Amino acid sequence: MAATTGITLPLEAVRDTVGCQWDVGLVDVGSHVSFTWYRGSPIGRERAIDGAVGRDVQEVAVGGRPGFSSQSDSSLCEVGVQYGADFFLWSVSYGVDMPSPPAGGVCGVAMTLATMTAERAG
Repeated sequence: MAATTGITLPLEAVRDTVGCQWDVGLVDVGSHVSFTWYRGSPIGRERAIDGAVGRDVQEVAVGGRPGFSSQSDSSLCEVGVQYGADFFLWSVSYGVDMPSPPAGGVCGVAMTLATMTAERAG
């Protein structure tokens, strides 16, 4: 995770039945990365929510599958990718512990994670 995100501080990992999240541990101000696989849930609803809260939403394709990216500023980006009736979502947010994202920006990091997931999911 550190190699892809550029976050070098220790990340606390939490896993559950639908995904994982990694946090630097600085409450409400630290960097955060999460992965969620939504089963039987429409990707359009997530896309619409991101647009409704003012994020810049763009159509993307990852591994030949349709999806979207949404960005609210230079420190937060989400990438969702459709898999039949399911979709997965990567969310990457940089906090005060990392004031600037690595080369390629925060959406570049989210797209890299999404591409790696698509390659491994088949």
